[in-house]
Amino acid sequence: MDFDLDKHTIFKTLAGSRSYGTETPTSDTDYRGIAIPPLEYVVGLRGFNQYVRNEPDDITIFALRKFVDLALKCNPNVIEQLFVDERHIVKTTKWGEELREKRQMFLSTRALYTFTGYAMSQLKRIKRHKGWLMNPPKGMPSRYDYGLPEQTLIPKDQLGAAMTLMQRHLHEHIPSLTAADNYGRGQFWEGLATVLSLYAETRGISFSESEEWPDTQEEVLLAAGRDLGFSADFLTLLAKEKSYSTSKREWKQYSDWVKNRNPARAELEARYGYDCKHAMHLVRLMRMGREILEDGELVVFRPDRHELLEIRNGAWSYEALIDWAEGQDKELKRISKTSVLPKTPDEKAVQEMLIRFTLEFNGR
Repeated sequence: MDFDLDKHTIFKTLAGSRSYGTETPTSDTDYRGIAIPPLEYVVGLRGFNQYVRNEPDDITIFALRKFVDLALKCNPNVIEQLFVDERHIVKTTKWGEELREKRQMFLSTRALYTFTGYAMSQLKRIKRHKGWLMNPPKGMPSRYDYGLPEQTLIPKDQLGAAMTLMQRHLHEHIPSLTAADNYGRGQFWEGLATVLSLYAETRGISFSESEEWPDTQEEVLLAAGRDLGFSADFLTLLAKEKSYSTSKREWKQYSDWVKNRNPARAELEARYGYDCKHAMHLVRLMRMGREILEDGELVVFRPDRHELLEIRNGAWSYEALIDWAEGQDKELKRISKTSVLPKTPDEKAVQEMLIRFTLEFNGR
């Protein structure tokens, strides 16, 4: 990058806890910005997507095109920049002001999957850490634990090739999965789990759509393998190898967590039995997602910031947090069905604005 990034930055704001009003005396100062690079970085061989610096302050500057792409997907960490309180705007230009004026065009019911998706990932992290605190793994898993021989019977590359064939076969039956991004694939599998959940209810079978839909994907993938003619023994072996691989990954995650735990956060976990900082972010994301779906507004500087800080300091019990989060997840799915927001943004209008901004800024 050989251009002056500051001169090409059209909008810059405070971000993170200081934009939410939940900062503490030890909080970092985070900034996010949007830049329009020179034309040769847009249409030429050169490229610019983002700039990141972690010292002395945390700064992330996105190229306008990348920012727009993420904002259209309703990425919480990105779209909230357009809705920060005016006091938290560090730099703006006429293009930055127009983005702010037209910020509503980026909102859609995708917020259900992004804001609640981020929140539920926080919940899974809280549950995982809680499990590690209450029942820490005893050691690295062994192949013997999964009924596997000491040496794999099938080379790793062949196992990988089999998985690829199964995925391709599945996509042949569901072509839309091939072109879908992670968001689209997530929607499909969650939708399938919802249908199975409704079917299970009529049969008196327990099926938790919020927790089990990744397992649904696994079962369907194995069904594709059976349809391809893979033997039951091979698929059983494949499932065991995948389970063993998953356990190894989880052991590494646990080991890294123990090694790299923030001392202050470890103290909170020891005192309250779970990660209260994750809980604060979970509640904030859920409430912001609800406000978007119900009111069509994204409130970044939190009116509930004092309560959020109390949650960070252990005001909610672990059980109360879990009950609230799982209840809100169901409630937000219900609200999204009657939301005033469109299902997807007007991408044509956004693209026209993106092109115009790029040409205007570069004097064309």
